[in-house]
Amino acid sequence: MGMLTTTGRNGVLDHVLGKTAMTQPTSFTLRLSSTSIGSDGAYTQITAVPDITVSPSDFSAAASGSITTSSDIESDAATADGGTAVAVILIPNTGGATFRGELTTSKTITIGDPVRFKAGEITFSLTD
Repeated sequence: MGMLTTTGRNGVLDHVLGKTAMTQPTSFTLRLSSTSIGSDGAYTQITAVPDITVSPSDFSAAASGSITTSSDIESDAATADGGTAVAVILIPNTGGATFRGELTTSKTITIGDPVRFKAGEITFSLTD
C-alpha cells in the first residue's frame, strides 16, 4: 500500500547510519486524504473524519520489508459528508518518519459513519 515520505526515508537513513537517533513512537495518527500523497508528504486531509489513533501494537512484526496491521482500525463517526478518501498518511507522535499510501479501494465519507480498516488492510513497506 504505502511507503515512506522523503522525510521518513531521510530519518531512517540517518538513524541506521548513526547520524541522528530516532525516538520510538508510542502512537500514530492516521489521516485520510482526498488526493494522492507525494514523496514530500503533502496531502489534502478529509477533516470530516476525526484523526484515528493507532498504536504500535496494531501492527504485526515486519517481514520481507513490509509491516501490516494486525487489528481492526476504526475512526469515530464522520462529522459531515467528506468526499472520497483515496490515500492515507501515518504520522508518528514523535514526528519524523511518515508513511503514506494509496487505498486499494477508495472510501466514500458519509456523515455519521466511521471509517474502518480490517486487520491486514493496511500495509507499509520499504521497497528496493
